[in-house]
Amino acid sequence: MASSRRKVTFIEYHPFFQCCVNSVAQLKEVEEELFELMNSTKAEEMSDTETNRSLYLQHQVDMHELSAPIFAITAAENFINLYSESIEGDHFHTTENLNTLGIMSKWIVIPYIACGAELDKNCAAMSEFQELIKVRNSLIHAKPIRSYNINDEQIERAGLKFDNRSKDRRRIAKRSDKIIINLLSELLTIDDRDELVDLIESLKIPVNHG
Repeated sequence: MASSRRKVTFIEYHPFFQCCVNSVAQLKEVEEELFELMNSTKAEEMSDTETNRSLYLQHQVDMHELSAPIFAITAAENFINLYSESIEGDHFHTTENLNTLGIMSKWIVIPYIACGAELDKNCAAMSEFQELIKVRNSLIHAKPIRSYNINDEQIERAGLKFDNRSKDRRRIAKRSDKIIINLLSELLTIDDRDELVDLIESLKIPVNHG
């Protein structure tokens, strides 16, 4: 006779989502201050104090632009791992192997196992989530690009490409918290169980489930 196995889950709370919210708020605040400084001094030469301030603000922008997406993805992965505990029944090996999946696969597979429905990869919330993942990956796995015998036109194109990438990264970074909220809102459309609502509330993520 097979012995019954007792499943006990220990959860350590990490405020990843709130870290993301704080980074987004500070990114917007510092970006606005930098814009005002640069706009007020564009017609005249900056003083040493203004130059140092602009460099400091740019550094702050770079830090928060990096941290917001990373905290957002960490919050999303932490959430989906905790959500996997809502899978009913004796599925020890299944839940163990779910942890080996990539984050996008987890967000497709785990809801399906948990409630019998899957999120539409083409919906707005999931499409933006995929953009967030790409931004996070580009930051975490950043690699230098080397070119040899490059001409001025190629240099200009490369610079334009980097500028566009930076603008996309900034846009996504400033929406990182909203992307996670929209993702959870989408999950609620296919899973209306109280366990999901309780998990969202326990992690202090302000999702409207009314």
